[in-house]
Amino acid sequence: MKRMIGTVKAFVVPRAMRHDAEGCEDMSADESPRERKARVMAGHLDRLDRLRRILTLRSAMTSAHMRIMWLFTDGRTRTLKEIAEGLQIEQSTANRQVNGALEKGLLSRTRPDRRTAYQFKPTPEGRDLYERSLEYALDVYRTALEALGPDRQTFEEGMGAFIDAFADCLGATDAEGNVTPHSPVTVKW
Repeated sequence: MKRMIGTVKAFVVPRAMRHDAEGCEDMSADESPRERKARVMAGHLDRLDRLRRILTLRSAMTSAHMRIMWLFTDGRTRTLKEIAEGLQIEQSTANRQVNGALEKGLLSRTRPDRRTAYQFKPTPEGRDLYERSLEYALDVYRTALEALGPDRQTFEEGMGAFIDAFADCLGATDAEGNVTPHSPVTVKW
């Protein structure tokens, strides 16, 4: 079943198909309420992750291209190294993503002379596509948040606190609270 939300097509998922506490299968009979709550939350986050992928698929740009274009919203040109550092990704990954953005006409590159690195900047078409893709995503988020009514502020505060706590549990933030995806990982089983 489809319905329109502003300018966005949305699929309405019947409540019986949603992953909520009532629909969650028990993994074991001796599962504690704490474990069950964690399992239910993991189910909610998994569902959100899948829905965000659907949002990306319906967008005119990939999430990688959106991140690259976001980096240029300050109006500065950048080298490949600066793009990699700004996105906190390996330079080889940045190279692949930037080449894809060049092929799609989202970015242009110039080289003042042979001794300097290429400088990248968004094309007018790339900037326009980014703005339209961003507005599409924000429209979906706004509409979903508005559906919460008076619970919206509580949800936003709780979600922010949960994300901060989640990052802390992973040890994935620096002293200022910024996400650091390349921090050392220790897995305890």
